Amino acid sequence: ECLLACEVTLDSALAAVDERRRISLLNFFEHNYFRKLNALQRISDDNEAASLSDLPQNCVLIRKVMATPLRLLLLPPEVMMTNRVIRHFGEEYALRCVFRDDNGQRLVPKEFTRGRSLQDQSLIIPDLIYRTLGTGLHIASRHYQFLAWSNSQMRDGGCYMYSDATVNDEVHGEMVYNVEDIRRWMGDFTASKNVPKLMSRMGQCFTQAQPTIMLKKDDWKVEDDILGGIVHPETGEVFNFSDGVGRISKKYADRIAKTLGLCPTPSCYQVRFKGFKGVLCIDPLLDELDQANIVFRKTEVEVVKYSMPSPVCLNRPLIMILDQVSEKQGRHLHKKVCNRIHSLLELELDKLAAMMFDENIATEELSSRLSLPIDFHQLHSNGITFTNEPFFRSLLIAVHRYNISWFLTLYEYSNIATGIIFRIASKQIQNFLPCSMGRTMYGVIDDTGLLQYGQVFIQYSSSMQYVLTKKIVYTGSVMVTKNPCHVAGDVRMFEAVYQDALLHLCDVIVFPRYGPRPHSDEMAGSDLDGDEYTVIFDKELFFENNERAMFFPKSIPSECGTPPTTGDMIDFFLKYLSQDSIGRMSNAHLIIEICDDIARKCAVAVDFPKTGVAAKPLLSHEQCEVMPDYMQNMIRPSYRSKRLLGELYRKARRVEDISEIVQGTKFADYCDPQLYDESLFHEQSELIQESLRLRDEYHSRIQQLMDEYGISDEASVISGHSMTIKRIIEMEKDDYSFYHSDKIVELRYSRIFSYFRREFFKEFGGESDFLTVDAFGKREMRWNMALITKAKAWYAVTYTSAFRSSEFRSFPWIVWDILLIIKRQIALMLKSPTSSTNPLAIHLTRAIETFCYYHHASLKQFVNEISLGPMRLEAFVRYSQRYGSNVEMPCFVIDNWLRVEGIYERSALRRIHTVVLFLQFSVGILHGKHTSDELMNRHPIYFEKLDHLRDNPETADLACSTGEILFAFLRYLASRQFACANFIRFRLGGMMQGKKGASIFTRPEQWSALHAVAFRAFHHIAITANFDALRIMEHGDDVARYEWDFGESDTPVIVSGELCNHKDLSLQRINAALKKWSGVYEIMSRATKHEQLLITCTGSILARQRLHRILLMEPERLFDAVLTDTMPKEARDDFL
Repeated sequence: ECLLACEVTLDSALAAVDERRRISLLNFFEHNYFRKLNALQRISDDNEAASLSDLPQNCVLIRKVMATPLRLLLLPPEVMMTNRVIRHFGEEYALRCVFRDDNGQRLVPKEFTRGRSLQDQSLIIPDLIYRTLGTGLHIASRHYQFLAWSNSQMRDGGCYMYSDATVNDEVHGEMVYNVEDIRRWMGDFTASKNVPKLMSRMGQCFTQAQPTIMLKKDDWKVEDDILGGIVHPETGEVFNFSDGVGRISKKYADRIAKTLGLCPTPSCYQVRFKGFKGVLCIDPLLDELDQANIVFRKTEVEVVKYSMPSPVCLNRPLIMILDQVSEKQGRHLHKKVCNRIHSLLELELDKLAAMMFDENIATEELSSRLSLPIDFHQLHSNGITFTNEPFFRSLLIAVHRYNISWFLTLYEYSNIATGIIFRIASKQIQNFLPCSMGRTMYGVIDDTGLLQYGQVFIQYSSSMQYVLTKKIVYTGSVMVTKNPCHVAGDVRMFEAVYQDALLHLCDVIVFPRYGPRPHSDEMAGSDLDGDEYTVIFDKELFFENNERAMFFPKSIPSECGTPPTTGDMIDFFLKYLSQDSIGRMSNAHLIIEICDDIARKCAVAVDFPKTGVAAKPLLSHEQCEVMPDYMQNMIRPSYRSKRLLGELYRKARRVEDISEIVQGTKFADYCDPQLYDESLFHEQSELIQESLRLRDEYHSRIQQLMDEYGISDEASVISGHSMTIKRIIEMEKDDYSFYHSDKIVELRYSRIFSYFRREFFKEFGGESDFLTVDAFGKREMRWNMALITKAKAWYAVTYTSAFRSSEFRSFPWIVWDILLIIKRQIALMLKSPTSSTNPLAIHLTRAIETFCYYHHASLKQFVNEISLGPMRLEAFVRYSQRYGSNVEMPCFVIDNWLRVEGIYERSALRRIHTVVLFLQFSVGILHGKHTSDELMNRHPIYFEKLDHLRDNPETADLACSTGEILFAFLRYLASRQFACANFIRFRLGGMMQGKKGASIFTRPEQWSALHAVAFRAFHHIAITANFDALRIMEHGDDVARYEWDFGESDTPVIVSGELCNHKDLSLQRINAALKKWSGVYEIMSRATKHEQLLITCTGSILARQRLHRILLMEPERLFDAVLTDTMPKEARDDFL
């Protein structure tokens, strides 16, 4: 009846089966098919049909097939940005083919030949490749034949295939093209005498890019490159300073910007045109001299990417170089660099936690991290509380979970193979380095010749979001590198200078055209054909001097006498699959300390697809049998890394362990009483039915998007922060610029959002009749009661439990501005300004009051012990008299929490110390380095200082609630500022006046246990919005106490089989010691065929973390500890 509805439904059914959902296929198909069919039948014209599709502009659906040694799997079409070939010959005849093992993982030919002699090498993989690419694939009535591949496809083990394509030519009419015809159309490649060069040239035709302006032959000219400098010691050639960078007039740059809808005009574009590949940089002189652009015949310039404000993330190779080079250049410098990077991570972790409970921070983070057309500031100022509204809180959780997971990897090495960080270009990913401390920029050449060797010119937009804001010219020392960076010399210091003649360039870094060697080549042997550079302004990360720049090898491919044939291409494809080694070499480079030789091999391996020259295999001393813990290797045993990367990994891991708990947390069914109108169900039944229909259609399209990309929840789709996503290819972000799967999901959801917004205003004549935007971009929405009623109906059918069929909550927020009008009108009627509230603090205050009510006897006893007798603390007595329960209750809760956690038994802390710490914090006395302005909000003063207290029988009122003060104290205890304090002086502020005993702690282990439990409690409360971590029980029943963070380790720890082969120790005795030291409930171990043990456990978060640390010890030390029954230092909670 309807092929489109049938195909879409079958795709959804296949996705449901892949996810192993329990469904009835017949019922599933029937339900979804008729829902889609009804939606299509309501369409009255082609424009509506186009609007119903969520396919973004310049995107197409491409069929895909997976070839394995035993099977050929036909997969659903995938959304991709168009390329030059598909735009001309159409997507109908295209097929993307990927080669995989039968388990769906990447095909590793060596796995099929392991342990065999050269004569007995398996023919399974060669047979698969030659059978598929040589013979082609017959699917239905079509015969798909091998065409070509792009570099990123090749690294992923894939290629393009095409069947005979029918094209309506403007001159010749309808014509049929086979693969040979298509190759001839792509260009004249007869000058390419080797396969790698030929395929690299062909691959440019498959780069996903946007077509822009049409150019004629008179619009271009070719200039000579700028050559000079010293002679390369290996190739004997002089260096090319302008390799990959051309010029474009301002007039043509403006035309391209207008086509792409960009304002202002970018300073440079990364382009593809015929055989040209590189960037075009604006040169105003071309307008004055009336010169042309660099293009051949009449056709389109394709734009891959353009310069824009882009943040910096510090990836693993860069952090490793910063760590090791700073250590080499001096102890003080090393300490400064490490402290700065720790502080940056602390800043980000604190911000991620704070947005879960602080409405102001939540507003800022939602605005900066999400690309939704919603004004979060207006919603916040009109009473929407993001931290407890179910939909917006789900967005915050998705952002938090995604970024913590990203910190654990810092950077995936599969992406490092190409050397470009594309994730930083996405708005959704918050940078690890604040935008005022660094940017990512395209590199271009100084065509004026004013810059000297060692100088650069840098001008950048002051705002990351609003590019029309003022521009800043940076001058002074600057650190620059290119990704991937492999050796110490790849990270370099330059002097940024001011130049009037270069002020037309913004958000790019301009390198000089003079010197013994191009600065770009000094950094990992890069060039200027689209490479992006990490530019760091933060002086705390600067080196004292530059290390020697390495000369990277330049592989020269061997030439053939004749142009390569299709058979030669297939042979090279098989060779690449068999010899690709960039991933192994990059990982080895990160682990092995003596790594210059590995860096050279990495450079060769990166160029393998373009040169055909494979890197030499890693030698035995260049390989590692035991991996550092930050690599998260699931095959080999690990050890605890003492480097900076290890410290950062373990800190992020502690938060991730806590955030896992939120996966199963169910939030209360909060419903805004001002937006929810129950009377609509009785008075507007037709409106409710129509709203239900649109809601179900919207939910169906969101579910389809989730199924297609394997995304787990609605918030991950809408926020663009998905933990798992089915990607077009594994390495898509290496070459695809903006147009990777994350971006396509974002574009497709924006189409869905726009469609249903049009549906909302459709019966009222369209949104344009109600919306006005002034010259400054300020929106004003006119409204009437019909609009208000319909918006309330959308909210009601989504949030009422009686009609809610799923956990989707985003539907009514499509018309967020109408809901905003409702809130605003109610506030005007009530004549009460919207007050800023902190829902978490309110809930915590109630929980504290409830706990103290049910434990009033224990509370009274606690107050008496601190106020009377030998434990009397005068400061507590005076503050208790002045502030009453606002002092007594939080001190009691803290004391109870630390007692239950066993902190008093495991550390030097006592009750009096914790009370003094709380009082000092409340009057503004913070221990540790005073970096709170950077790491926290400016700390408020809650209580008067002790010497200012007045004897007043009346209890003073506080501006802050008890919950807010206690939670702020937890945040302080969890901070690195407190953990890294040199000492803690309890007598500060006169808090221990007249008391004897320990008044100063000088060793971090004396308070490290307090920091560890505070860190866990603070992040758990922030993420889950419940208070189990504080041990607050409703009725004080000891039987009800349980390990709130109890769970099972998500991934096993891999240890050497030596653990169970000791002559004097049995595995049972070792397990008993491990349980005793770590505190886990149970340990499970399983032997593997590689003589290793996989160990998992159950227990609290802290217990599992202790066991993990112990298992990373050297086996000899662990055996000695078990034999002598001595608890190792790794079992201490302060051992990070």
